[in-house]
Amino acid sequence: MRLNQDRAIREISSSTARFVATSEWLQRSSQRGLFSWLKGGKGRKRRANEHPAAAPEWPAKPQVEEDDFAWLEAAEGEQEARPYIDAENRYTKTVMKDSRPIQQLLYEEMADRVEPEDTVPEEIDGYLYYVRFVEDGQFPVYCRRKADSSNAPEEILVDQNKEAMNHPYICINLLKVSSDNRMLAFTMDTTGGDSFSVHVKDLKTGARLKSDTIPNVVSVEWADDGKTLFYTVPDHLKRPYKLYRHVLGTPINQDELLYEEHDHAFFLHVDRTKDKKFITVMSNAKTTSEVRVIPSNQPTASPVLIHPREPGLEYYIDHRGDDFLIITNVGNQMKDYAIMRVAEKDVGNGREHWQTVLSPSPGTQIEDVDVFSSHIICVFIYSYERSMGLPQVRVFNLENQEVHLVPLPEALCTLHPGGNGVKSHDGTGIPLTLVHKKGLPLSSDNPTLMLGYGAYGQPLEADFRAHHLPLLNRGWVIALAHVRGGGELGREWYRQGCQLNKHNSFHDFVACAEHLVSSGYTSPSRLVAKGSSAGGLLIGAAVNMRPDLFRAVIMGVPFLNPLAAMTNESLPLTIHEYDEWGNPNTDEEVYNYIKSYDPYINLSQPNLRHGRYPSMLVTTSTLDNRVPFWSPAKYVAKLRALQRAEAPHGEEQANGDANDGEAERVVLLKVSDSTGHGGEGGRYNNLKEVAFDHAFLFKSLNMQ
Repeated sequence: MRLNQDRAIREISSSTARFVATSEWLQRSSQRGLFSWLKGGKGRKRRANEHPAAAPEWPAKPQVEEDDFAWLEAAEGEQEARPYIDAENRYTKTVMKDSRPIQQLLYEEMADRVEPEDTVPEEIDGYLYYVRFVEDGQFPVYCRRKADSSNAPEEILVDQNKEAMNHPYICINLLKVSSDNRMLAFTMDTTGGDSFSVHVKDLKTGARLKSDTIPNVVSVEWADDGKTLFYTVPDHLKRPYKLYRHVLGTPINQDELLYEEHDHAFFLHVDRTKDKKFITVMSNAKTTSEVRVIPSNQPTASPVLIHPREPGLEYYIDHRGDDFLIITNVGNQMKDYAIMRVAEKDVGNGREHWQTVLSPSPGTQIEDVDVFSSHIICVFIYSYERSMGLPQVRVFNLENQEVHLVPLPEALCTLHPGGNGVKSHDGTGIPLTLVHKKGLPLSSDNPTLMLGYGAYGQPLEADFRAHHLPLLNRGWVIALAHVRGGGELGREWYRQGCQLNKHNSFHDFVACAEHLVSSGYTSPSRLVAKGSSAGGLLIGAAVNMRPDLFRAVIMGVPFLNPLAAMTNESLPLTIHEYDEWGNPNTDEEVYNYIKSYDPYINLSQPNLRHGRYPSMLVTTSTLDNRVPFWSPAKYVAKLRALQRAEAPHGEEQANGDANDGEAERVVLLKVSDSTGHGGEGGRYNNLKEVAFDHAFLFKSLNMQ
C-alpha cells in the first residue's frame, strides 16, 4: 500500500523498475556499488584571462512581463533555439575538456567496483522472483524460478540488455505476471520521453504477442482470467485519464472504455490489491484521492466507488479477508496518515463505517505499510525519537492488536544529535544531517556539498549513497538540509513549505548554509550545492537570496521559471500542480507570491551587485515532459545577459580574479536530446553523469 502515490509525479525516476506478479512489487534501481576513490589536493592557479571559450549569447526579444526570452516557450521555440542549444553543449564540452582525465579516472574506478548482483528473491504464487545484473551489463535482467526445488531452472522474463540493443534509449517500468503465471505484461519506453507501450509475452512459449501491444500506456493490471488487461492512457498533456479493458487476441481499437477522469487535477492509475481479489482504480490529485474497485474474478463488472472525493481527503486501500484496509488522513487534510478498515458490505455507505485500526502518536508518521493475512507491517518515522537515526518497523496483529517491534541490524555509523536544528528566519529548527570522515577537523577549508529538495512532502533521505564516497574520502562534508516542504517531520512540515508558505523552504536552506559557515565547517569559497527538479528551484531561489554564499551549484532539470509554467495550462502537470504551488491564474495573491521567489524572474543586476553568482552547471533535456527545456535555458540566457551588462568593459562576470587563486566562475548549460526527466538509463551511463558532476565540482573549487 503506497502513500500518496502521485504527490511526486514530477520527480518519478525513470530508472526504477516495478515488478508485479500478484500485486505491486517494487524493485529499486540497482545502480549501487562500493567504490575506491581519488586522493589529491589543490591544483595550480588559473589566470582570469585563461577562459577557453566564449559563452553563447542568446537573442533577447522583449515580450510580456519584460521577459526577453519568453520566445523559447513557443511551440517553435525549440526549433529556433537549436543553434543555441548546440552552441551551449559545445561550450560546456570545451570548458570541461581539461577535466576529462579526472572524469575518466572516476568513471573507471566506479565501474571497476560495480559487481554483478542479485536482489533477494521474493516468493509469489510458487515462484521466486528476482532481478540480477550480468557482468558489464548496463541494465537488469528480470528472472524467476520455481520455488519448490533448489535446482529449478531460471526463467528470464525480460533481459533489458537485449532489448536495449535495438534502441538508443530504453526504460522498462512495470512488469506484471498473470495469476496463472502464464502471461507477462510489461511497459517499455524507447524514446526517452516517458512514452510507454504495453508488451505481452507468453512465458510458456516465450513468444511476444505483437497484436496485443498497446501503445501510450501509463499503468496496467491483469484480471484473474489471465486474458483480460486493464490499462490507463494519457491525454495530450501526459495526464493518465482513461481506463480501458482489453482481452487478448481482440483488436486494440475495440477495447472498452470503463472510466474517464474529467478533472484535470487528477491522475488515473490502475493496480490490484495484494490478495488479488480486487482491481483498484485510483484518481489522485496532490491532496485529494478517490478509489474504485472491480472484483478481479469479474472483469466485465463496472467499477464500484469506495468513497466519493472530498477536498483535502486522501485515502489508499488494500484488502484482506472481508475488509478493505485504508490509509488515510481523514478528518484533517494535513494530519499524518492513520490506518482504518471498512467491511466490504459497508463500502459506499459513508465514512462513519470506517473504523480506526492504528493511529500514530503526535510527532510520528507512517512511512510505509505492507499487508498480510493476519498482520500488517508498518514503518514509522519519528520526529525526535529515532533510535540511532533509524526508522522503526512494527508488526501489528490485526486479530488481537498486539504490536511487535522488529529489531533492526546494528547501525553501520554513529550519529551525534546536534540540538534542536538550525534556526531559520522565523525561529523554526531545521534538521541538518552532516556526513563526513570520522575525526575530520572543523575547518573553513573543508569542501562541503549541500543537498536539498523540499517539495511534495517528499523527504530527503539520509541514506547511503555510494557516489558520495569520492568526496568523503577526500575530506568533503556532505550536508543534507531537511527544509520545510519535504516530509521529514510529517504533513505539517510539508504544509509549512508549500503554496503561500514556500518562502520558508528557501529561508531554511540559506539558514543551513549560513550555519555551516558560522560553525566553522566550511566557508563560502568552499561551499557548493546541488538539487534536481523542485530541488533545483530551491537552489535557484537560495542563490538569488545569497549569491555570495555558494562557490558552485549544480541544478538538474530544474524548475526555474514556475510562474511561466503555472500560468500555462497547456503544459503537462500545470493543473495537477495547483495543490502544490497555488493557482496564479485565478488568485492574484498566489501570482504575486510565486513571482516573488521565481528564480528566473528574480535574476537582477542588484542581486549581481550583492555578490558574484557561483559557478553553475545546469542540465536539461528537450524530451523532458515535466520541466520543459526552456525553463533552465531561459535562466542561463538571462543570467549571462545580466552578467555581461554588469561586468566592466562588457566582459562576462563569470571569470575569477587574476590574483585570488580561485577557479573561473562559469555558467554551463548541458542539454540532452536522448533522455527525459530521469536522466541517463543504465548503471554505467549513470556513473558517467556522476563523474561529470564531480569533475565540475572539483574544477569549481580548483581541486585536482
